[in-house]
Amino acid sequence: MKKLAPPIDTLADALNTTTYPTVYMDQAYITVKDTHLNDVPIRINQSDIVNYRTYFELYLNTSASQSRYAYLENEYITIEAGDDNFITYLRFDGEDSAFSTNDSIYTIGLKSCDYCELGVPTATVLTVQSSKTVNVSFDYDTAYGYEGDCSNPEYCYKTINVRTNLYLIEPVMLPLLITPNSTATYSLDYYLDSDPPVITLNTYEKYHSLKIYVKDDNLFEGTEYFYLSFDEVNFPDGFEVGEPSVIEFRIEDNEYGLLIVKGGNEKFSENVGTVEITIETNIIQETEMLINISTGPNYDSEWSSATPGEDYVPFHGIYYIPAGENTTTITVTLIDDDVAENKERITFAVELYSKERDMTLYEYGHITIEDDETS
Repeated sequence: MKKLAPPIDTLADALNTTTYPTVYMDQAYITVKDTHLNDVPIRINQSDIVNYRTYFELYLNTSASQSRYAYLENEYITIEAGDDNFITYLRFDGEDSAFSTNDSIYTIGLKSCDYCELGVPTATVLTVQSSKTVNVSFDYDTAYGYEGDCSNPEYCYKTINVRTNLYLIEPVMLPLLITPNSTATYSLDYYLDSDPPVITLNTYEKYHSLKIYVKDDNLFEGTEYFYLSFDEVNFPDGFEVGEPSVIEFRIEDNEYGLLIVKGGNEKFSENVGTVEITIETNIIQETEMLINISTGPNYDSEWSSATPGEDYVPFHGIYYIPAGENTTTITVTLIDDDVAENKERITFAVELYSKERDMTLYEYGHITIEDDETS
């Protein structure tokens, strides 16, 4: 750029060799926090005081991750005669509600100069450090899901929301925790999109959704629940947990309690030795379930009642289904006598009690004994 001569005041000024003052940025680097940040002063110095004005132009470059729009208050600067500096401002516009996990970088530099020379440093690099804290919390403290809510498991989900107090300008993944004091079992009763569980906080949103998929396991378990919380220990910098910090997710069952007797209701020769009866239920619980079996007379005229101690070994009494299981097997021993008899029947009732579900189920069964003697 061609330099313009300063104004000539006297003949002596014209005869003297013209020298220009040097202008330069007061600081090469400035670092500030972004809390309640409205503007930052930018000072430009001049090496000498002269009796004429000097003119220069500034430029502004910004990083891609800047969280707020910024602009120079003055791009075209004049240092008046008799002065040796000028202060302009980098102004920040818009709502102070965006959050970036990265620092924002702004470069303010000298672009051109009239009646002056460009000195060093020719630019100031301004770093705005992210200091705002993002508060994250669940939208509610309780949510509900339902087994069998839809025919396609891919779409059987419940959406819960996590909210933030600030908008984000880049997505962030936050780790979640499933607390151990839960009755619902991960992968058997429900699952999330990711394992281990995380939630993605999207850009320019304050509500962020998380899908919880509910599975129909065909077991009667009553209402089950699990607790989901934030893994604050592994949070990135600038994030904190608000309230509610934990959500209880309750899964409502769509089954009813069932009790099935297998192996009975069939005919057996009295010389078969033993007969196995399987008691099965669709209830699974963490403690054992009690079964009470009682035998009684047969009221069907087609068969006579089998006599305990003569036709079979008595098997009435208390049995248990172990914790975490839903079946048990009972062995009935038949007695092979030498008496020619008609068909006889053992009639029995099964009563199952679930303490965790606070319910009692009933079912009946019978064993038909065929004689192996000829009359």
